[in-house]
Formats: sequence, C-alpha cells, structure tokens
Amino acid sequence: MAKNDVVLLDKVLEAGRALAPSGLDDGSYFELFVAEQVLEAYDLSTDELLGGICGGGDDGGVDGFYVFADGRLIVDEADLGSPREGVELSMVVFQAKATRGFGE
Repeated sequence: MAKNDVVLLDKVLEAGRALAPSGLDDGSYFELFVAEQVLEAYDLSTDELLGGICGGGDDGGVDGFYVFADGRLIVDEADLGSPREGVELSMVVFQAKATRGFGE
C-alpha cells in the first residue's frame, strides 16, 4: 500500500472506532471493520457482524465466517422453514490482518 493510502485508512479506522461497540480491542475492531466492508451488500447489524467473527487462536486463519441462504444470514436459531430445492447458498470467509506487510 502506498504511504498515503495507509494514512487515509488509519484516519477512516480512527473515525469509525468512535462509533464501534465499546470493549473491543484493536484487533477485534479491525475484524469488525473488515466484516462491514466485505459484507456491505448484506446490510447486517453490528450484532450480526460480530456473531460471525471467529478470530483468535486455533482458528486456522479464519477471522470471519458467514453463511447466507437466499441472501439471508443463517444463525444458530434461524427458522429455515420447510426444506425446498433451489436455495442459493453463499458462504463468506475472510482473514483480516492489520499489519503493513505479510508474514509467514
């Protein structure tokens, strides 16, 4: 990333941090920010976004995991109704890194 891009992204993150739920550490906030950007088209609430964040140890590098059926987020207590054919399933998996480079 160019230096100007990094400065701009840092300012965007700083401004968004004021609107984020309290109690999130920097890594968790960054994962929430990435989830908001990646899933913008789904218009999810903050709680729904946080529900799919799974970053931490022993996660295989996955920081966010979301499954959608016909564009609707699937959660543990979702009422899926009767099974039917032709359901469009989508899965979004991402890894978020707040470093300025790549490592092993």
